[in-house]
Amino acid sequence: MRNHIVLLCFTLATQLVYSQDTIKVTFSQETDTLTKQRFIDKYENVFMTKVPTRHMLKFGLGFYPDNLRRFYSSEIRNVTYEIGYEYKILPAVSIGVNIGVTNPYNYTPKFAGTFVANIQGKWYFDMDKRIRQEKSANNFTGNFLSAVYEHRTRYDWRRFELSRMGIEFGLQRRFLSQGRFEFAVGLFRQTYQNGYYQADEWLAGDQTTELAISTRTNIGLAIGDWKRTSRSPLCEILNCEQFVQDQWKVSLPSLELSLRKIQLTTAFAYERKFGQSPFSVNAQVFSDFRKEFRRSYKSDGNEVSDYTYQLQPIIQFRFYALQKRNIRKGTGGNNLSGIYFAPHVEFLRYTTTKWGHYQSKQHFGPGLSLGYQQSIFKRVYVDIFGAMGRNLPSDSPDSPKRFGTLRIGFGLRI
Repeated sequence: MRNHIVLLCFTLATQLVYSQDTIKVTFSQETDTLTKQRFIDKYENVFMTKVPTRHMLKFGLGFYPDNLRRFYSSEIRNVTYEIGYEYKILPAVSIGVNIGVTNPYNYTPKFAGTFVANIQGKWYFDMDKRIRQEKSANNFTGNFLSAVYEHRTRYDWRRFELSRMGIEFGLQRRFLSQGRFEFAVGLFRQTYQNGYYQADEWLAGDQTTELAISTRTNIGLAIGDWKRTSRSPLCEILNCEQFVQDQWKVSLPSLELSLRKIQLTTAFAYERKFGQSPFSVNAQVFSDFRKEFRRSYKSDGNEVSDYTYQLQPIIQFRFYALQKRNIRKGTGGNNLSGIYFAPHVEFLRYTTTKWGHYQSKQHFGPGLSLGYQQSIFKRVYVDIFGAMGRNLPSDSPDSPKRFGTLRIGFGLRI
């Protein structure tokens, strides 16, 4: 009996071993029924490169030299309030019109400022290629070459006009739903009409046409035919989680250069935070310079030059009022951005020569600033503040006891 049981177990074990050796293993591959999804790049979300756009209404500020400005005032006017419209004729070609006005001067009871109107034909030279490579849609985000015709009219104690036409190379970037930034540099042939050069009655009969190189910066809002989205990647732009201990800031220059004229406005600054606190110290210098060469209005015909410059260093002790609240809400960070209050100390020196007469003014004293600063894309900043100060060396009726200023800074973080 025992032998039969052993034989039976051996037989069963043999069958099991045989069965394991003869199991057929097959492999098969099934097609995935899920649609493959492409990763959405942060760049596309921020700059709206994949959002088609054919119409764009633009509002904002323009920073470029005021060609028809005079030397009468220490106020340097480089800010123009603008509205414009741009329409895409072809994927790579658009046409646009813009009108604007400078902030008025205050040395006359009447309005004294410059009206600007221009028409631009833009060629986005890499747009077709980017569309074929599926890197962009038919929109206004890209690099361009443009033909420009512009007319400026200055109203002062009399009317002065300037017409110019030329070619610009620039870039335009759309960001989020309503943001817009544009920078361009161009070569222009400009003519001062009515026989006057630089809006100066003493220069009648002088050279009225010149070639000039000038820059242009525009920032502001845009309204168009794109679909709005409620999921704007705001923190991808504002660097909400980034900690910034210190930063250098350099503003984009406003420049015009010709054989008879030099105009330059620029600024630079350094800001450092006190530890993790919302306090910082910001030291910055603003500089405005303008020089003109012309023939003398006297009978000798010699060439003379007029110049004016304005230098304004300022030290601010800033307190970013909403920093802690923004960190808690996840809408901001410890990154030198936001609304700030700042007691400050500033110095201003303004010097000009006109028809051989030298004039100089200066201001020094403490004051208070209120402003807003925001870093964008890690390398761009916007800083807007208004300040009011007291002039300590005011010892004459012509020297004001108080001094107010409004500054708009837009440039690069280093």
